[in-house]
Amino acid sequence: RRPQPSPQKRAMASESLFPSASPPIDASSTAAAVSFRAGKMTLSGTTVTADPRKGRVEIVTDADALTHFRWVLRGEGGGVEEDLIVFPDEAEWVRLEGA
Repeated sequence: RRPQPSPQKRAMASESLFPSASPPIDASSTAAAVSFRAGKMTLSGTTVTADPRKGRVEIVTDADALTHFRWVLRGEGGGVEEDLIVFPDEAEWVRLEGA
C-alpha cells in the first residue's frame, strides 16, 4: 500500500505547473524573456541605412503585463534606445525569403 502524501505536498500537487499567465518581469531588471544580438536599420524615404553600432533586441514583460520590444545598445554606457509596447495580435515574427 502506498503512503499518503502530507497535506503540504497535496497542496503543491494541486498547483498547475504551467500557469495561464507567466509572472511579469520587473521592468527595471535586465532579465528578458528573449534577448539576441541585432543591428538596427533606419528608413528615410525609400532609402534604408544601417546603423553601425552594435545592439541587441530584448522582449520584456513589465509589472503591468505589457510586452516591450526593446533595442538596447551593447557595450559600455549602453542603454535602451527604442522601447516599443507590443499588444497581442499587433506584431508577428516572419521569415523573409531570400534574406
